[in-house]
Amino acid sequence: LKRQQVHGFAMLNETRPFEKANLQWTKDANHGIALFFITNGGSYSKRVAAVSRRLYVGDKKMTSDQVINGLRKKYGQELWANGSQKLLWAFPTGSAKPSPKACAGLAKLIEPRVGWNRDWAASSSGGRSSSAQRRATGSSRMNAYSECMAQVGMGAGGPVGGGSNPMGGPQGMAKAMELQRCIKEKGLMSGGKPSSTTTQTKGNSNTRLPMMIKANGSPSRYAGYKACGPVVIANINKDGKGALTDMSMVLFDPDWIAHQPAFAFKSGKGGSQIDF
Repeated sequence: LKRQQVHGFAMLNETRPFEKANLQWTKDANHGIALFFITNGGSYSKRVAAVSRRLYVGDKKMTSDQVINGLRKKYGQELWANGSQKLLWAFPTGSAKPSPKACAGLAKLIEPRVGWNRDWAASSSGGRSSSAQRRATGSSRMNAYSECMAQVGMGAGGPVGGGSNPMGGPQGMAKAMELQRCIKEKGLMSGGKPSSTTTQTKGNSNTRLPMMIKANGSPSRYAGYKACGPVVIANINKDGKGALTDMSMVLFDPDWIAHQPAFAFKSGKGGSQIDF
C-alpha cells in the first residue's frame, strides 16, 4: 500500500496458528493487505510468516484472463489450477519439483479470515464522508468516552483530575480495567462495533475479508507439504455474469507453519487498541 493512501487498520483477535496479524486497506476500500506474524524462537522477535492481498476491481474493466496472465508473467506457469478460479505456484528449496497433487491440498486450506477488531467495509462513496458526518461521529464517540469515565468514577476531567491520579494503585488498576471493558462494549475499540450486540464471525455483506489458511489444523498437516516450499495461491472470484469482482493472493511457507507448536493451532488471541 506504499503508493496508495492507507485509510483503515485492524488487528486480528483470533490469530491461530499465528501470534499476531494486522490488516490495512486503502481509502477507496478496494485494496487490502494483511500481514501474519510468528515468533522467531532464536531472537523472540516477530517475523512475517504470511501475507494476504485482496483487490476488489470495482468498476474497472479488468478480466480474470488479464489477472491470470499478469500472475504468470510474474511467477511463471502455475503448478496447479482449478480452472480459472484457484491457482497455485510452488517454489521448492530443493532441486526436485513437487507434483501438482502433492501441493494442491494447500489451496483447500485457504478461506476468508474473520475476527478482526475493526471491519474492512466496502465504501459506497469512495471512502469519503462529509465533514458533518465526521463531526457527528466524533461527537458521538466523545460522549461515549465521557459516559465510560463517569461510570468508573473518573469524572469528565479524564484520567488525571482533582489533584490526584485515580489510575494509580490497585484501585486505579481496577478502574482502568473497568474503563477498558466499557469502551469495548460501546464499540470504541479501533472503530469496532459494540461487543454486546455484534460479534464478527462471518462478517456482513458489506464486510471485506482477506484470505488465509484455516485457523485450526496441526503441525503435521503442514509438514506434509514441506516439499512444496513457499507457495503463492491466487483465488479469483466472478459474479453471476462471469465478470471479475475481486482477486486475492496468499503467500506463506508451509514448513514455517509446520514448526509452530501444536498449541498454536488451538488457541490464539490478538491484540487490540483504542482508536481515539
